[in-house]
Amino acid sequence: MRALLKLCIAVMALSIIGDLALAQSEVTVGKIDFPNREWGKQSLEFDVTNTSDWLRFLVVEADVHFEDSYSEARRAQKSFFPLEPNKTLTVKPSIEIPGNFGKAELMIRVYDVIDTLDDLSLGHKILEQPFRLTFHVPEEILPYRQEKITLPPLCENHQQLDNEFSRMLLVFLLEKKTVAEIAAIGHIDSAAVTHMLGELQSAHLIRRVGDTYTPAIPVITTRFAEEAMPMIEAQAGRFAEIVAGNLPGYGGTLDSLIAAGVVNADSNMFASGNTLLHRRYPTVTGLLMWYRLGNKFIISNGALQIFGSSNPCRPNLGSFMYVIHGGDFFNGQNYYRTQGNILSYADHLPAFICVPESAAKSYLREGADWMYADEDKPEAFFVDAGALVPALDALAGGTDEFLTEVEKDAFVLAQKHGHTTFDYGLRYWYWNLLVTKTINKLVADGVLTRRGNGNFRFQVNTK
Repeated sequence: MRALLKLCIAVMALSIIGDLALAQSEVTVGKIDFPNREWGKQSLEFDVTNTSDWLRFLVVEADVHFEDSYSEARRAQKSFFPLEPNKTLTVKPSIEIPGNFGKAELMIRVYDVIDTLDDLSLGHKILEQPFRLTFHVPEEILPYRQEKITLPPLCENHQQLDNEFSRMLLVFLLEKKTVAEIAAIGHIDSAAVTHMLGELQSAHLIRRVGDTYTPAIPVITTRFAEEAMPMIEAQAGRFAEIVAGNLPGYGGTLDSLIAAGVVNADSNMFASGNTLLHRRYPTVTGLLMWYRLGNKFIISNGALQIFGSSNPCRPNLGSFMYVIHGGDFFNGQNYYRTQGNILSYADHLPAFICVPESAAKSYLREGADWMYADEDKPEAFFVDAGALVPALDALAGGTDEFLTEVEKDAFVLAQKHGHTTFDYGLRYWYWNLLVTKTINKLVADGVLTRRGNGNFRFQVNTK
């Protein structure tokens, strides 16, 4: 019986191989013309011929990526075509080239598949043809390309801002440039600029009044960031001194909670809950700096939901969005996210495993659309709000006055650089940079000792 089963499997395998060979010989692809060297959407046009007596299904994949751009914009699009028996069909698959400069590769792949919903690896690749494109940097663009224009942490793949020129558009609009002036700078058609602006407007990243466009999110210039940096460095030093000065009092509060039976005296009794408070590093960094003080500085009250319910691999920051012309040096590196009573914090940008968008589920949960990489999984803690409140009160002594001064000084500087409001995006940028530097100083001075991989997950129980 087992021998018969092996024979059937072998026959099936030979049949599949034979079918693939037949598909290779009976579906042919004509000449593919070179694509237009221009940004945006376009279509290629070429003939495919089915010389068999069977209906075929074709998938054309157009994969575009840039090699020497600081923005890793990539576009992979699939177009689907039924191919009747003994017919020639002119297909027009769609491609999209993001607004980057430098060398790009467009790879066209044609697959013969059984079902267009199948993974392409299950189909037969009929053709793979590369095209090399170069987008030269106009001389007028060079001053804007001296420093990278970056986004908030983990947002580099933002759907509308994952390419260089879309980010430059925000800087151009901050400088009150018109569509015609932008087109001249970029050496592109005014209609293309208008189309790009329309996409940014649809994403609520810019506003339009008549023929005038203005940024709807903070655009932090290089001068603003450079002037803010020494001020933030000084504030981080003061912040670190305040926290260090509060730690002895925190130790006394922890002793009182242990004496009252609220916290277990054995710091290794994880199952008892509240033993988190023995771990100063996650308590200070995630819970004091973000859960307590970050809420207060950025939104004043309520839960700070920077990432909301969005997928960390494809985050939507909403009103916390900003762009900064100055590179990663001027961006904080902390990660903070809330989902109900679950708080996620990391002192760095965590490594995530992302499911491709085409395969993503319609719901979000870890292990479905995304998950932490094995080396960066968070350490989990449980804590009761009744124990957490007095602990954070002890650590937060003197911070009210400090935060008031920081907010005042930061807003004065923001006004100097053209910001009429100190909105959530600016506050988030400023706070993340301030906290990142404060924590680094506390560790460098030996006040705190980094724990594990610096990635934590807190469940705060309110009952």
